[in-house]
This record gives sequence, structure tokens and C-alpha cells, in this order.
Amino acid sequence: MGTGRRTGERERTLSDEEILIGGMAVIEGVMMRSPNFACTAIRKPSKRIAVNCERVRKLPFAPLYWPVVRGITIMVSMLVVGMKALTWSAQEVGEEDEKLSHLELALTVSVSLALAVGIFIGIPFLLAWLFRFEGFLFDLMDGVFRLAVFIVYLLLIGSFDDIKDLFAYHGAEHRTVHAYEAKQRLTPASVMRHANAHARCGTSFIMFVVAVSIVVFSLLVTETIWIKLVGRILLMPVVAGISYELLRWSAKPSNRIIMGILTWPGVVIQRLTTRDPRPDQVEVAIAALERCLAKERSLAAVRAGGKGREV
Repeated sequence: MGTGRRTGERERTLSDEEILIGGMAVIEGVMMRSPNFACTAIRKPSKRIAVNCERVRKLPFAPLYWPVVRGITIMVSMLVVGMKALTWSAQEVGEEDEKLSHLELALTVSVSLALAVGIFIGIPFLLAWLFRFEGFLFDLMDGVFRLAVFIVYLLLIGSFDDIKDLFAYHGAEHRTVHAYEAKQRLTPASVMRHANAHARCGTSFIMFVVAVSIVVFSLLVTETIWIKLVGRILLMPVVAGISYELLRWSAKPSNRIIMGILTWPGVVIQRLTTRDPRPDQVEVAIAALERCLAKERSLAAVRAGGKGREV
């Protein structure tokens, strides 16, 4: 980790290793995820930027991080972290009498997951069945319909003003990560020069999931319709795990050309999930990233035996 740098410049840990950053858009803000922390920044109705950070700890059970299995573990972790960030942003932005109780939040999450299964697994499956496809053609068209449903879904929700704002924060998140990875100062001016799309976006991961699901689901050699449907739901964690391994492999420096080819469809789809952000939205994304980096530097200092303490 460098010391004595100006505020807004890219920092490194004490071991001078890259701090890999990911993130997601939330209500009126951005959540940035580093190896050990998830920091969410939002623009409150008062126009003040509020930031909340949580420590993300690795589970102490080695088999959970074996190949393929680790993809499932990380997906569950990201789901938990993402829901916490989204919930916090909703609670902070909403009026006091609009805030949801823990039970209401749990019900909202449960209903959302059920709808996701119905929309992205149930509807494509039903369409493939109605067209009476059989064998591998059934699995292929099931995947094609899944992609089509996903695109239509994005087009529909993208017409709402609140979602347009969310997509703009998504663009702000990507641009800020681009600037950080390019070793540039994190200022609205430098960040705004970057592109909205990023190869490691969850949208690219979804494209991997669509492709892998066609192959994995084809292994269900049965014409019994309910077994096909239930099998798809049960195999989704396996599909996610394999997709994660492919995305991880394609991201290696030696595979840059392959990564560009494999992630290209996801980058194209990101035109639907991102919008050009305003400078004030970029400021929120920068606040989240800078807090993540500060937390990582503090933790690195503690681990290195320094006099500081984790903040």
C-alpha cells in the first residue's frame, strides 16, 4: 500500500497487491465490494452522501471454496451482501413511515426469488413445451427463450424512471471501477471519461449462465415434463458454479483475447442495463469505492503488525 498519496488516487495494500473491486447499483447509490468489505454510498434526499460499510468474512470451511462449489458459495454471499446493501439504501432513502419491517423485507425477498424462478425458468420452459420441441432442441430453445425473456424484461423495466436512475448508477459504478483499474485519480472528471460497460459485470455472468444451462440441462435425459422442470431448478446452483469457473478462467491475463470474445455478448447487453451517469451520481460511486479502499488499507496495516487498528 502506498502512503502519502493525494485523496482520490488509487491505493494498494501493504503487500502492493491489487485490490479487486466489484459492485452493484442500489437505490440512489452504489455498493462497492472489495475482498474484505462491502461499502454502500447513497445520495439522501437532503443531497448529503451517506456511506455504510460491512465486513465480509470468508467462511472457515475449505470445501466451500473448491472449484465449482466456490461459485455457488460466492453467489450466495453476493446475494446476501447485495440484499443488505439494497435494503439499507431503501431504508435510508425512504420516509420513516415507508420503512419495511424485517418480516416485510423477508417476504419481499422470498416473493422476488419466486418471481425470478417463474419468469426466467418457468416461462422459457413453458414456451419450449408449447412448441413441442424434443431432445436437445428442447434444451437449446429453452435457453434461447430464456435469453429472449431476459432481454424483454430489461426493455420493460428500463422504461420506468426509477429504473433509469438505477441503471445510471450502474454506469457510474462501472466507470469508477474502470478509472480505478486504470490507476487514475478518482474524480468525477476522470471517471466520466470511461465507458459504461465492464467485462466482469453480472450481466456477462448471466450470459455465461444461459450458455452453460443449455449444456447442463441437456444431461437430463428424460421426456417426463415435471422431471425436466424440477431438474432445471435443482441444477441452477451447478450451472452458476460452472459459469463462475468459466468467467474466472477467462479473466486471467493470459486469456484476454478469449475473455473479450466470451464476454462480448454480456457487454452488448449492458447497453440495456446501464445509462450515462451524471457527475453527482459518479461522486456517490467514488465515495463508496474510496471507503472500501480505506477499509482495506486499515485492515492491511493491522495484519502487517502496524500500530493502527481496523476502522
